[in-house]
Amino acid sequence: MSVLYGNQLALQAALSDYQTHQPGEHYTLVVYRQVGNKYWYGSYQNGKLLSAEHLKTISSPEGETLIQYNLEKGSPIKGKSGKVDTEQQRIEYIFTHRPSAFPN
Repeated sequence: MSVLYGNQLALQAALSDYQTHQPGEHYTLVVYRQVGNKYWYGSYQNGKLLSAEHLKTISSPEGETLIQYNLEKGSPIKGKSGKVDTEQQRIEYIFTHRPSAFPN
């Protein structure tokens, strides 16, 4: 079970299909183990935290928008090939998530 959290700038980028990025976007992808919900048959809830990855966009001295990646918790993530993903592969994977925005 995973949840991608982001600030308002991250939401705007997600709504534009991540085509443009502005400095100041923050994303955190959190992955939990699923556990059964003893109060609701057939449903699941968040269990142990498995990993937390953080992306943020910054401005380079040349004025370009750069994306920084950091694995905050957990082990390096393995992709479909079974090999550890590169930072660029993790960034691309995180940007495949579609937004679900909660109203204010």
